Amino acid sequence: MALRQPDITQALNDLFIRNLHAAVAPLAEQRAATDDLMRDVLDEAAKRIERASIAGGRFEGKPLIEASIRATLGDTYSQLGEYAAAEPHLERARLLQRRELGEEHPDTLASMNDLAVLYDEQGRYDEAEPLYVKTLEIKKRVLGEEHPHTLNSMNNLAILYNNQGRFDEAERLQDKTLEIRKRVLGREHPDTLASMANLAIVYLDQGRYDEAEPLLNVKTLEIRKRVLGEEHPDTVRSMNNLAILYANQGRDDEAEPLYVKTLEIMKRVLGEEHPNTLFSMMNLASLYVEQERFEEADALQAQAVDASRRAWPEGAWFIGAFRADHGGTLLKLHRYQDAEEALEEAYAILMGSVGPENEYTSGVVRSFADLYTAWHEAEPDKGYDAKAAEWRAKLPEPDEAREGG
Repeated sequence: MALRQPDITQALNDLFIRNLHAAVAPLAEQRAATDDLMRDVLDEAAKRIERASIAGGRFEGKPLIEASIRATLGDTYSQLGEYAAAEPHLERARLLQRRELGEEHPDTLASMNDLAVLYDEQGRYDEAEPLYVKTLEIKKRVLGEEHPHTLNSMNNLAILYNNQGRFDEAERLQDKTLEIRKRVLGREHPDTLASMANLAIVYLDQGRYDEAEPLLNVKTLEIRKRVLGEEHPDTVRSMNNLAILYANQGRDDEAEPLYVKTLEIMKRVLGEEHPNTLFSMMNLASLYVEQERFEEADALQAQAVDASRRAWPEGAWFIGAFRADHGGTLLKLHRYQDAEEALEEAYAILMGSVGPENEYTSGVVRSFADLYTAWHEAEPDKGYDAKAAEWRAKLPEPDEAREGG
């Protein structure tokens, strides 16, 4: 079936303008919050597309129209951080486009990429990776290695490798992407600046701060502010990354105002419960922990943990990571019962999602050992020393060797 853009344009106009007008008007009178209004409109659109695509519905026999609308719905839900709502639409769009257009069509590739990004944002790396790899292979063959769409896929795959701790692979791919973008797009192009930032994150995650700093310096941030504006997502991300660099270098006086400003912008632009806002909250909380401002850290982490349960599906590893960090703070506050509950939940989630070898899982094991050691000192007759020993025995050998040295 050939792609007919007029049909798709008409369907989109019909669904989102004419058909939804009646739904939007009363909602606009009832709600002041733009995000709430957008979610209600999207939810209404999702209900209508379901009715329209069943047997006898208006889109029966028009799979590309349905696919285009579902891709739009899925992308918009994703932008709002509504990943669970986005997933079925993106999966359906990909299925329809692959069947009707083939796997090498630009629309199919776009849906594959969007679905991979969705999985990646949820920490579902094993599902994201094959989609990223396949999309990149097709784009290299069909579009060429230096096409902007190909470079975008190279960048995405490199970020995934870094998230998985595959730093050598991430560095090679991100370095190559940056080199091509500098040559093809120019040094101040937003995509080039993004590659600089992403390569710097690879260095940051390995503690290579001297190599990260030239890529994350104030000059780069100023370029992004000038080219994109202060509240553009890439600019805010640059502020956040520079704050991480300063924090890791012990430059807290420079890190804190950047973290605070980043969080303020994210709350205003993305909303209080968007996943990126939650990451920003946890970053600021980590700085407070380093400064022994445990009460302030606890307040931020508790809010982020609560919101994370709505942002991600049950059992998502990000929830476990947030809960682990919060458990460590509760331990510092000598709230041992609360810390135990937090660490138990974190350990169950992380063991089920990323396994025992993940650094967060190992961190929870260490936190349990520290918790029961401290608890034993506070209540020596309760047998917590035995629990501490039990958890220390679970630590991997390399960690024990480092602690002993």
